[in-house]
Amino acid sequence: MSQERIRVKITVGKANVEIEAPPDLLEKSIKDVMAALGVSETLEPESEPQKRTRSAETSTCRGLVENMLKEGWFSTPRPLSEVVAELARRGHHYDPTAVAHVLLDMVREGVLVRIGRPRRYLYSAQPASTAKVETEESESNNE
Repeated sequence: MSQERIRVKITVGKANVEIEAPPDLLEKSIKDVMAALGVSETLEPESEPQKRTRSAETSTCRGLVENMLKEGWFSTPRPLSEVVAELARRGHHYDPTAVAHVLLDMVREGVLVRIGRPRRYLYSAQPASTAKVETEESESNNE
């Protein structure tokens, strides 16, 4: 009858070791391997790998653009390419079409103003005195 064996995988530094031994010899085998690697026996197990957590700051495209608006970044008119570049500079890489959709939604809600012609629009913060600047005139030009 064969004796039960236990298999243990240990990572110490850059060394990966797999030990297979009977239960009564497992502890001795582990100590022998640790000694061979030059590691003290009082080594505590590493903490679990840290999970990446979201910062308290919003990381959706919409949330990031809203933060830029709050910071006053849209105080001067900016083209779509600058908005995308600024998001990338801040470490958030979004497709330009996704950013364009967010900007258009914010224009329709009256939060931002869109100035210019198609493919050359500039986006800026809504002046406090006006409600919606996306006028019927600019919509009739698109027809």
